[in-house]
Amino acid sequence: MFYYEKTGALLQIFWGEEFISQIAAALFTTQITSLAKSATKEELLEELDRLERRVFHKKAIALLSRRSYFSLELAAKMEQLYFSKELTHEMLLELKKYYFDDDFFVDSFILNQLEKLRSPYAITQKLIQKYVPLSWIESRLQALYTAARKERIIAALKRKTGKEGYEFAAYLYKKGFCDL
Repeated sequence: MFYYEKTGALLQIFWGEEFISQIAAALFTTQITSLAKSATKEELLEELDRLERRVFHKKAIALLSRRSYFSLELAAKMEQLYFSKELTHEMLLELKKYYFDDDFFVDSFILNQLEKLRSPYAITQKLIQKYVPLSWIESRLQALYTAARKERIIAALKRKTGKEGYEFAAYLYKKGFCDL
């Protein structure tokens, strides 16, 4: 027979005396009663898998509706919510087909940051925090951070700060425009 125990933020699920799985209590407490209908251990495992997938999908869509995520950033977020790595990887591959695109995320993030007059160094650091691989960041920055765009950013910063000469050069260096 199936039963569960709440241990901190997790629900531990048992079939008789055998441990089956653990799931996040906050995400599954209201749906746990649907598992009680399971007559056999196999039915319980199937229903638990369906339930986990449904809750994962619902939570991922809720997160994506608030803002864009890079796939590895979303994976880390879902693993913080006690979803397994295997389920997270499998479900993100499925969600990638319909709901988000890593290339678009990185390109739009870089362009947005360049419009805010951020340096390539600052953009790189922010993307690393979002779990974007460094090689990917460098290739996209190389394609999007053109010489003309660099000139426009520097001219805009010069107008914004009102600084000249060495003072302006020191300002640019401090902001991460080290390649000047």
